[in-house]
Amino acid sequence: MNRSVLNELHKEILNGLTQKDFLKRINISEERIQSLLINTKFVDNMLSLINKKQVTCKNVLDLSIDILNTVSSEPMDDWLMYIFQYVLNKSFPEAVTIKLDSKYEVSVIIYLEILRTILKYAQDNNLSEIPKFEFLSDEEIQELPNKSEYINFLKVYDENYVYELMMLDAEVNGYNTLKHVTAVHFVAMHVARQLKKVGVVLNLGLVSGSAAGHDIGKYGCKGLEKRRVAYLHYYYTDQWFIKYNMPGISLIAANHSTWDLELENLSLESLLLIYADFRVKNKKTKKGEEMHIFSLKESFSIILSKLDNVDEAKEKRYIRVYSKLLDFEDYLINKGINVDLKSEKPMFVKTVDFALIDGYEIVRNFKLMAFEHNVSLMSKLNNEITFTGMIESARSEQDWKNIRAYLNILEEYSIYLSQKEKLFALSFLYELLVHREG
Repeated sequence: MNRSVLNELHKEILNGLTQKDFLKRINISEERIQSLLINTKFVDNMLSLINKKQVTCKNVLDLSIDILNTVSSEPMDDWLMYIFQYVLNKSFPEAVTIKLDSKYEVSVIIYLEILRTILKYAQDNNLSEIPKFEFLSDEEIQELPNKSEYINFLKVYDENYVYELMMLDAEVNGYNTLKHVTAVHFVAMHVARQLKKVGVVLNLGLVSGSAAGHDIGKYGCKGLEKRRVAYLHYYYTDQWFIKYNMPGISLIAANHSTWDLELENLSLESLLLIYADFRVKNKKTKKGEEMHIFSLKESFSIILSKLDNVDEAKEKRYIRVYSKLLDFEDYLINKGINVDLKSEKPMFVKTVDFALIDGYEIVRNFKLMAFEHNVSLMSKLNNEITFTGMIESARSEQDWKNIRAYLNILEEYSIYLSQKEKLFALSFLYELLVHREG
């Protein structure tokens, strides 16, 4: 068994490192790469890695250390730390704390390619417990209203080695961001895909992209900012997505704080990210702290105990936003969504006859109706094409009462419009100001 795995994996690595584009990128001949990979020591190291049944950055470094030292003009004392800084430089150059040297670049690129190949093979063949993202399928991508942004996200995520960055961070700095982010992505997409099945309109690309990238800003914090990473990473997350021209995903990813629930109206994609992020927390085990998916009630207790400067007023604020999450989960359950993560198939929900309900059920159904209304409206407002159409309809409106209705919508929901949508709205408002009958 191990021998067949060895042969397959060795072939995958060899194929990956001898691609014409890759060879051109590192400026090394195919013959030299083959000489580095097709030798007894490298194969023996691979067999040792497979026998460990645990793929880590350190294990992959042990496998490829001779190659790295051979390719570079001089050996490196701490390759993992250097590679982490190299990858960090791709997303947040200002956060890099060492001077990068071009003489090590080819070695680093070779290591990253070997690591990526082994990770993909291990994930596909269940060789090791490695966190994994279930990104959108090609079919799901084709159904997106703005698929170019999500495709761009996947491209940047790949080119910037974001997955490898988080994995290296765990081993170099001890942070388990990767496990947190993959768990949040799993919960968000588990719920989102079910909502899609029951006919709820939402953008899976926004959910997937924002869930996978919502904590990327943690790597942008530098110096004394690291002490306040829990507060500042939202800003750097926004900067990262804007830098790579992903404003739609940025709007969701950069506003995933629980306190964002204090806003009256959020899009369904935002609610899903906040909900998923709320449920994924560290859990103390015999092995130390491990990432775990909790229920809402369990997460509430954990987070409340960790809040800074908690007084009675802040606790009441927190209980209020927690209540909103409970209402949102109730909305999901009412839609037939399995929130216990045990099944991907929505449940059948019996239709409520409003004439037969009373007491708290009336209040509950009013809440569900409110969610239904807001989700529907926000899906229109968060779609630039639909929003632009609404503004054009408002421009051609003659009845001042209808114009006032449009203005009320903009006033109530403007806080969560994208930057481009706000510019559309401002242009419309300026036109009203200069209109002779305005």
